[in-house]
Amino acid sequence: MRFFRILNSKFQILNSKFPLVFLAHRKKSATGDLRLIGMPAVASTLLDPEGAVLVKGELWLARSADGRSLPANSALNIMGAAEHLLLVTLVEATASPL
Repeated sequence: MRFFRILNSKFQILNSKFPLVFLAHRKKSATGDLRLIGMPAVASTLLDPEGAVLVKGELWLARSADGRSLPANSALNIMGAAEHLLLVTLVEATASPL
């Protein structure tokens, strides 16, 4: 029992100092990328043409579907998946009717 208390206390200390490390190393579902198609994403880094995107609070590796460079913090749409990367396109701003 003492072992589990020590282990739990060390986990809490590490989690308080490095919370994103534990999120980044969490195993994602093998079929999760299929359910992500059509969902919105936000570029966490510059995609030139590969980088990281944030989808539903999870960080994923992604590639620009058309090979263009996409700026960080841009709104994206997930079009598919290939070679363990999400394929994304930039969400074009729609012009408001006058």
